[in-house]
Amino acid sequence: MKNILFFALFFQKKIVIFYAPFCYSLCPFTSITALPTVLNLAAAGGIDLGYASDMVTDSMSALGLSTNQLEGFVDQLAKTSQKSNTNIAQLGEGILTVGGTAKDLAGGTVELNTALGILADNGIKGAKLLVA
Repeated sequence: MKNILFFALFFQKKIVIFYAPFCYSLCPFTSITALPTVLNLAAAGGIDLGYASDMVTDSMSALGLSTNQLEGFVDQLAKTSQKSNTNIAQLGEGILTVGGTAKDLAGGTVELNTALGILADNGIKGAKLLVA
């Protein structure tokens, strides 16, 4: 029992440490309700929670998205990584690279993810967009 309690406390501490950047940018209620979505993104992408929460907040901020668009945005990232030759971390890097410009695309995040997926299928992934 003592080991289980220690593990639970350790795990909670890790969540607080990794999830802190996401929580600072949102009100407490929103950050708690968003936690399952960000955890799913981290699990789907094989990335840690801190990186996932940081990537989501930075990407959504660059694209001018609100927190009520979080689930759709995360679903689009997962779908694009599944259907193209890229992963969630590389998509996040790509969105951060072109996010300010892509904010004004008529098709929104669907068009952006489609374009990033096509580029990834042709060998241009993540930060390589800077030289493409």
